[in-house]
Amino acid sequence: MKTLKNLSLLTVVMVLLFQLIGCGKEKQFGAVVPEDMKATSIKAILTDPQSFNEKEVKLEGTLGQICPAGCWFFLHEGGDIKLYIDIHPAGIAIPPKSKGKAMVIGKVVVADKRVAVVGKGVRLL
Repeated sequence: MKTLKNLSLLTVVMVLLFQLIGCGKEKQFGAVVPEDMKATSIKAILTDPQSFNEKEVKLEGTLGQICPAGCWFFLHEGGDIKLYIDIHPAGIAIPPKSKGKAMVIGKVVVADKRVAVVGKGVRLL
């Protein structure tokens, strides 16, 4: 009986420890977002999308609206500057209730006057 009580206490302590260790850490989804790659401005992409079409970029910004399944989201840079990020083609999703800063690696796609990035990796900061 004493062993069962000790085991239960140990289990509770371990669960709490894992929760504490996991808090505040960055979370990576899909391909690794390279540290050494310079981030491209969302404003620069939206200003001249054709010069970025089909090119791989690294973006940094704040998460906006997120799909309920986590397969797409808007990445904001400053006030009203935002870009649609589609990560579904890479088979990844982020938690729908994610908030805060993020970095994305992906390819700019311009089609029918719409600009988006097909992401292959996301790091939540």
